[in-house]
Amino acid sequence: IDEIAVGGSFCRSRLEEGLTWDEELGPLVRPEVMAADFRLLAGHGGEVKSVHESPVVLSSCPPPDDEDSFAEMFHGFRQVLRTLRDNGAFGHVIHLQDPSSLELELLSGPKSLFFLKQPTPTALEELLEHTSDLVIQADTVYLVDDLMDRYQVRNLILYNASNVLPDALQYVDMDHLKVAGYGAGDEEGYWKKVKESAIIYE
Repeated sequence: IDEIAVGGSFCRSRLEEGLTWDEELGPLVRPEVMAADFRLLAGHGGEVKSVHESPVVLSSCPPPDDEDSFAEMFHGFRQVLRTLRDNGAFGHVIHLQDPSSLELELLSGPKSLFFLKQPTPTALEELLEHTSDLVIQADTVYLVDDLMDRYQVRNLILYNASNVLPDALQYVDMDHLKVAGYGAGDEEGYWKKVKESAIIYE
């Protein structure tokens, strides 16, 4: 495993603590506890990314139709991410659930990788307007078939790849094909399978 990312939905309480919306003051950014987490992780050496849900999941997030407040909240989220990078996070993985075009625009950045939980052809098209690195569930890799000629995909990252790597090589060169996993806790057997899925047998 050459790239490690830590966080995810079980850390939502940390994000709720670090970013809230106040009707009068706007976004309140208090990422100190999250920053301390990543200083601790960075102290063990190696490059570690942080994993977050999009701030739309936060209870205080303004609705997307209030575009100014929505954008301010996402600006606060970007401040949180910047603070984490200042404290050792190498980059970020953002989990998305049916994101709007505005949401993708506000989240886009060179240090962030999107993970769309339930991809559809339409959602993937929208996503590729904002990124050239595509993470996709391996058993839905066929969804990219009609997209590869219309969008520039730099890296294709297969989540839970099993035995589909040979099929994926019709879309990208081997140097731009990666496998990924998402586990909770110490799942040594799971990660062993992820590593084995990166092997192509001739």
